[in-house]
Amino acid sequence: MQRVRVTVDGKVLHDLPVDKELVVGRAPDVDLRIEDDEVSSKHLRIRRSGERILVTDLGSTNGTKTGTGTELKANEEVELSRGQKLVLGEAILELVQVDEQISSAMHDNAATVVAGSNAGQRQLVNLAKFRACKPRLVIAAEHDRRTMPLEVMEVTVGRDRESCEIVIDHQSISAKHAKLSFSGGRCLITDLGSANGTTVNGAKITEPTALDVESAVAIGSVDCLYVQNPPESGDVGVRLAEALAHHVVTKGQASLQQCREVLGEHRQGGRSIGEVYVEKGVLTPAAWMQLWEQREAIGALGVPKMATKSGPPMAVYVALLVIVVIVVLLLVL
Repeated sequence: MQRVRVTVDGKVLHDLPVDKELVVGRAPDVDLRIEDDEVSSKHLRIRRSGERILVTDLGSTNGTKTGTGTELKANEEVELSRGQKLVLGEAILELVQVDEQISSAMHDNAATVVAGSNAGQRQLVNLAKFRACKPRLVIAAEHDRRTMPLEVMEVTVGRDRESCEIVIDHQSISAKHAKLSFSGGRCLITDLGSANGTTVNGAKITEPTALDVESAVAIGSVDCLYVQNPPESGDVGVRLAEALAHHVVTKGQASLQQCREVLGEHRQGGRSIGEVYVEKGVLTPAAWMQLWEQREAIGALGVPKMATKSGPPMAVYVALLVIVVIVVLLLVL
């Protein structure tokens, strides 16, 4: 499959299949956006014609050059050969050929690998781990309570809607505040020089920091909970989840009904117990992490009897009440 790859300073900015007409430019509504003053709002058009890939400079202000320095004529369609590079400001656009299987696996993660290469195999393994973990960030602000799945292996968190994949509108958060990147089955969080900093489990970070399966993260003053699917599964995972959910009830932090709702969401969607409790506002990320750190002891205790006791059905209480009323009436009469 032929794909268009756009890089800036060696970093992949876009990697898309040429399966439709693509417009490259600086405008927000184009298919491949490049934030560069030397790139026009609608700079270049790319389309497929049979097996050929054709490009047209759309009368851009600063023009489009080939890798050899030749400038494309405005509004004149030319063929782009595989491996040929085009220069748009600071960006390099290139047509690449990618193995179908790897291309399908990677296109959502802005990466291109070569079939059979060690780097490609490592990237595919990393992608498989990423998809199995299903990482997400639970935002636990009073004004903003939601769970955001990490759909690509690198996302930026901040206030700027144009440059951040996860946007949190809060005055304590910088435009580009922190970066979450997935590698080797783990997620790393990096503070991007924010004004109010980033903390993990209460400690301010100054370098890329690995997150555990569940971690309390504060971005500025906004509390969040990072969660990914744990490796354990089956009966062990189920028993631990039930014990943790009911332990919150025994501590008086949740009602039995809330516990049942949380367990229902966990069983149906595989969501973390802490994820649901935090999203519902029952627990703060820090409060959940205190329980999570004690999970082995809580799991060993099992589900408290008081939490599983169902009690007699309501009909029994009604029947008893009717009998009492009848007996009282008979005594009076």
